[in-house]
Amino acid sequence: MNEPAFTLWGRHPLLPLLRFVDVEASGLHDGSYPFQFGWCGLDLNSRSNLVQPAPEWSTELFEGAAFDLHGISRE
Repeated sequence: MNEPAFTLWGRHPLLPLLRFVDVEASGLHDGSYPFQFGWCGLDLNSRSNLVQPAPEWSTELFEGAAFDLHGISRE
């Protein structure tokens, strides 16, 4: 992917280190847990990782709609 049309690189030395983070969760209730982390910098190259559920994370702690919304299965 090409650099965005706007350029901010020279405005501050820490701008190239800036990252945007997104966390997808099993729900918005107490006991919910993360299942995907995503991030990108100003270069717009995105990355993401799925989180393998820990054995103690019960299927009762996730809302099926959260996985359906993002097209990710619990398996």
